[in-house]
Amino acid sequence: MPEYEALYRKYADRIAFVAVDIGFGEKPEKVAAFVARAGVTMPVVIDDGRLSNWLQIKATPLHVLIDSTGRVAYAGHQDGPALQAALDHLTRPAPSTGRIAPSDVGQQAVFRIGENVTSFVQSKESGPLFPAPAHRKQAVLFTAPWCESYLKELEPRTARHCAAFRAIAQGDVAAHTLRWTAVASRLWIEESDLALFQKQLGPDINLVLDRNASVFARFGVRQIPAIALIDANGRLQDMINADDAQAERRITAFTKTP
Repeated sequence: MPEYEALYRKYADRIAFVAVDIGFGEKPEKVAAFVARAGVTMPVVIDDGRLSNWLQIKATPLHVLIDSTGRVAYAGHQDGPALQAALDHLTRPAPSTGRIAPSDVGQQAVFRIGENVTSFVQSKESGPLFPAPAHRKQAVLFTAPWCESYLKELEPRTARHCAAFRAIAQGDVAAHTLRWTAVASRLWIEESDLALFQKQLGPDINLVLDRNASVFARFGVRQIPAIALIDANGRLQDMINADDAQAERRITAFTKTP
């Protein structure tokens, strides 16, 4: 961010800079505290998921330069000579051939409690998550392989929640009450990470990588961990987030309902 801030101050009169927090697992007050601590003076916004999904972002930071016609002129993860050259090229005087026309990314509908999710979770768009027909109660754990390790020092509370929700899933699998699927965020993930994470989860929890972020988006998950509970008829019955101290009790109650 210090380098990006320096570029902003250098080019602010020629390029409209904006810093976009990816919004995954973030809260406005946390972002505001970071902005103040880092001395960032450029505009900062928080993505609601539509921008990162539209750009298919898999890792950050990502620099995207857009020319005066609205076309992407450069995209890359590293700062340094390549980004500097792209900025210099972008700021050279050139005749304008049009204006930037914002694309309407569109808000993807989020499943409501009681809504049937069967057609989505069995579609090519989502994976599928589990075979049809299910005829069995399902639980979907939204998480990331790096949650318990990478966030252990940076976000210890979130790391503890991820470990606790994983333990809940593993305990319930052992009791054979629900069919569990773990959906891993595509952010900061390599294919090789999945095998290690599957080993950590155990063989009885199906692991799916949300390659196009469609599963997280449709279930409205912006912060990990979270659990979706789906009845035997394919209807979403409950969404449990990390801050819920009654998560285990609600899952137990769900398993006992007819």
